[in-house]
Amino acid sequence: MLCNCDKDDPKKLNLALSHVWFCRQIIFLADNSTQESLALAEKYGCEIHKWTGENSMSARRNYVMKQMKHEYILQCDSDEIYDWDAYYKIRDFISVPHEEYIFAIRLVNITTNGDVQSVTPLERMFKKEVTWEKEIQNQLKAPTKQAAMIAGRYGDLVNLYHDGYGDAREHAYKQWKRIPANERMVRESPDDGHTRMFLINALVVAGAGQPLAMEQIQAHTDIYIEQFKVSQKEKLDCKILQKVLRFYFCATSERGQWGNCLDLLNEYIGYVDFHIDALYWMHTCNYELRNLKDAIVWGEKFVKRLENPEALKNNIEITTMGLGRDVIERIICCLEHMDETKWTKKQLKRWKKKL
Repeated sequence: MLCNCDKDDPKKLNLALSHVWFCRQIIFLADNSTQESLALAEKYGCEIHKWTGENSMSARRNYVMKQMKHEYILQCDSDEIYDWDAYYKIRDFISVPHEEYIFAIRLVNITTNGDVQSVTPLERMFKKEVTWEKEIQNQLKAPTKQAAMIAGRYGDLVNLYHDGYGDAREHAYKQWKRIPANERMVRESPDDGHTRMFLINALVVAGAGQPLAMEQIQAHTDIYIEQFKVSQKEKLDCKILQKVLRFYFCATSERGQWGNCLDLLNEYIGYVDFHIDALYWMHTCNYELRNLKDAIVWGEKFVKRLENPEALKNNIEITTMGLGRDVIERIICCLEHMDETKWTKKQLKRWKKKL
């Protein structure tokens, strides 16, 4: 499945199509596509459908889903490139039955200069029963909200490289421009948690790009913390709190003002620790601001979560998969800068074995 949604770049499209060679059926949804792109789609044997419907990502994707003939449907936009070995990992994964209907890959966002902007899980494979709701492209409706990360037989994840963001700062400002419309949607549907989640996602990207004054960032954070205090603290509320704290973290980290963020994490760690990023942040903050032994303790908690498949099995929000080695290297670095004792010698030997 390939959706070309309001973007046209034949060079990127050629790469995208060449990396989904293993799909039995590829639907190319032509949306403002040039003749060159249409010719490429034809060359790769795509079923070409021209989109003339409403300007809604959900409507486009629901239309494509109805045309699919197979149980598992892989999504790929025209500015996304799957790893060459994605076929083997996906083949291994679907060779056994799965109760879930939504499956995620490891999305690597690339900027114009080739730097990695972020690594995050993203829903990119589905069973036919899945649909999209409203205008929000990833607001999914399925028989169950449980999701699984696609991994090969050795646990290695499927990577998808996305270079549609272009310049990171420009993308942040683009998200910033969307925030008023998102806020209006939240005011119109105050009880719709998924809409609030989409607003927070936009704020996260905007915060990472630093277009907000620190006072505004603090105000957004304080407002949601107050809302969270009086909420039922259900899983969705915790998930949104996680996004708020990430937004706050992105904004404060480059300003060297992690102290407040660390205090908030300490206060709300019990509500967000289903997301292993929280422990990684805590480890990082301790490593930069507090004593080295604290960093080792938090790093150890993080590694334990990574090594526990039960803790990760149903966690669609895993954004730090693959960072296990990075954390271990930081722990070793901390130990090497501490006074040499029996404890540090023992710990060094233990963690070096894990590399």
